[in-house]
Amino acid sequence: FEFLSSTSLPLLEVSIALVDVMTDYSTYANDSILCLGVHQFLIEIAQNEYNEPLTLQALDALKRIFALTVNAANEKPHKIDVITLESSVELMVPLLDLSSTEAVNSALMCFVALTDQMSALVFNLYDLGLFPKIVNFLTNPDLVSAALPLIGNMSVCHATHVETLLQCGLFDILMKLINTEYTSDVFWVLSNLVESVPHKTVELFDEQFIEKTIDIAIRSSFDVKKEATFFLATLAMFVATDNLAVFMNVSLLDLMLEMLNYNFILIVIRSLDALIRLAKVLETKTESSPFVESFHSEEVIAILNGLLSEDNAGAVKERVTVLLSCLEVDTPSLLTS
Repeated sequence: FEFLSSTSLPLLEVSIALVDVMTDYSTYANDSILCLGVHQFLIEIAQNEYNEPLTLQALDALKRIFALTVNAANEKPHKIDVITLESSVELMVPLLDLSSTEAVNSALMCFVALTDQMSALVFNLYDLGLFPKIVNFLTNPDLVSAALPLIGNMSVCHATHVETLLQCGLFDILMKLINTEYTSDVFWVLSNLVESVPHKTVELFDEQFIEKTIDIAIRSSFDVKKEATFFLATLAMFVATDNLAVFMNVSLLDLMLEMLNYNFILIVIRSLDALIRLAKVLETKTESSPFVESFHSEEVIAILNGLLSEDNAGAVKERVTVLLSCLEVDTPSLLTS
């Protein structure tokens, strides 16, 4: 405490370095740092802005303290108690007004770490009036890389929060970022918004945007393809049945089938759920089309049967069985694991 309260910058520097070492040592040491209030000293040091390197060092130490680490013994994320997290959010608000852009960027990453720890902290950010400020950070090219992940965490929220985000101009800003290096994160944020509050968001996306998203996914890297396909599958889950025709696109079907070949349980389940909804709509139609023919092709059936025979989670196999039934394909009985 004496060292971290010192006015000697060299002593502050090595004291923060010592905190870093203790943080890396074990989760128990990290708990002790928080219980003793060491993080509060770091917040004060950063806020004082003695010099930029020291400010950044204090912020980096804070980020490491709050990071969602995994305990090697049981492979479960180490969680920090609610009271500490909530009090820390309030203490760290002034850090978003630091004079250095790089320091604000680091402060934003601290808030990302906090909201990774506890998603409900979005309510605290809202009550503190931080939504407009954080959305506005997206207009600064030097802050997008840190502000966008925080916005993503904030997008898993309540209807009132989403309405505020949209009123702050979030949607228009995201549309400007969609053709940049942040495309993958943009689709992740859009997926969160749609899933959190579909009745306020699905109408934002017209047929032209859906077709543009399919095109982006087809010609992009796997990370972008994965997030874009997840977004389209999510949107397909919530749009009105009458609007599902735009999703009956052979290219989109190919994208979803491709995602079934990767071991990402969330996107596999989301893609299967979307395909089931599309298949149920097709049950009421008699006319054929390239999409219908592709959906009932031997290749699709083979991919789905492959998911049944592989060591997949029960939730995946249950959905595959439902989908094959919708496609009027007989499936072997499954043993419940």
